[in-house]
Amino acid sequence: MALTTATTAVTQSFSAPKQVSDDNSQGTVLGVAGGPSGDLIGFYGATAVLQPVLGFGTEQLNLQNNGTLTKYQHTLTTGSVGATTTLETTSTVTGILAADVIAVNKPAAQAGLGIAGYRVTAADTIGVNYSVISSGAITPTSTDAYDIIGISANYTTTATLTPAAVGATPAGSEQIFSVPGAVVGTFPIVNKPTNQAGLGISNIRVTAADQVAITFLNNSSGSITPTAAEVYSFAFLPTLIPTDRSLVYKFSPATTAVGASTTVDVTTAVVGVLADDIIAGVSKPSAQAGLGITGYRVSSAGNIAVQLYEGSSAVTSTREAYAATVLRKQSLSPFVVTTQTLSPTSVAAGTTAEQTFTVNALAVSTSVLVSKPTYTPGIHVVGMRVSAASTLAITYQNSGSVAVVPPSEVYTIAAIPLQGPGAVTTAGATTNSIAVGFNGSATNSFAIKNALVSLGLIAAS
Repeated sequence: MALTTATTAVTQSFSAPKQVSDDNSQGTVLGVAGGPSGDLIGFYGATAVLQPVLGFGTEQLNLQNNGTLTKYQHTLTTGSVGATTTLETTSTVTGILAADVIAVNKPAAQAGLGIAGYRVTAADTIGVNYSVISSGAITPTSTDAYDIIGISANYTTTATLTPAAVGATPAGSEQIFSVPGAVVGTFPIVNKPTNQAGLGISNIRVTAADQVAITFLNNSSGSITPTAAEVYSFAFLPTLIPTDRSLVYKFSPATTAVGASTTVDVTTAVVGVLADDIIAGVSKPSAQAGLGITGYRVSSAGNIAVQLYEGSSAVTSTREAYAATVLRKQSLSPFVVTTQTLSPTSVAAGTTAEQTFTVNALAVSTSVLVSKPTYTPGIHVVGMRVSAASTLAITYQNSGSVAVVPPSEVYTIAAIPLQGPGAVTTAGATTNSIAVGFNGSATNSFAIKNALVSLGLIAAS
């Protein structure tokens, strides 16, 4: 039948909703095949919601494996960092795997000093790239207990990048790269695979699907070209849904003398352990003749007691990192992504300035990461930490010759609330840590639910 065209619009009012179906026995089909472009169906006014994916690029949409997020706490090797340069120092962090992606929080700010990159240099070893913008050398505080966040390799991706030269005036540049797997709304982390003196990375942000912007810092007096065709490692994490009530704490009990044919309770302070947690098991990493573990328990909030038994003759336990599997009544999200408008104040030329902002719900023990949404010439983010309850502290470096006020803008903030056991500074102690698993399919399901709510297809709960 030929279609006719109405030349005059007519508005009519009805007291009942329009029926799409005519109640026939064959049902109702919206749209029919045929024609040069088919018969497309749409919803007026609807805005598509970006497909939520915990994976990397269209070739990995089916990535649903569990991942592991680990918070290591350790004092790191430090050395004097020369004036207006960068220096990478490496430290042993037991448990880090070669393919992990990491991020680092320094627990206290030092004037003129910042961190401009980090990476895994080998299994159990990390490199931290320190930045000094002042006119004199600075040594990072040797007793600082750092938080190192490790993301397991099945939730990371890589991309080969060839950055352009990074100028000394202004001291740095933001460069945009194609990175399959970059997802808008996730928090990005990047690790450069090698160190170059004077060069660092001070920010990364997702600018579009499969696209990131990396801010390079230049602390030298001349232009620096980052090494060409290097394989950078990335993680793009959304808020992770709490699905695993099991936590693994690694902690270092004191060396203890155990007499023959007797038991000794060794109690260790393990920050974050709750009074109603259940210890499912404790593993001692090495065997000692005659010495065994005969029991374990949470003796009080923040303390684990391990009962050691010696059956033959007296022995002293060695200092090492025991592993305790802890069952918690209620699981919490190990990684929370949010956004908030921050309004920094002026940063003086040629120095660093730590500024604080109120960000509700940040606990003192929380690790934190920030992504600045734009590039401000000469301004670099070289530190972040939770300095007090609900207080985010960001260290800005001004590499220019005049004071700069970074703009008020919406930052992306990632909080890692895992409350780790605390770092051990006793000589001979190994790395303390807390690890939790997360489930990709559960996180995807939650994200899809939010998308359906955004489209008005289901009600918000």
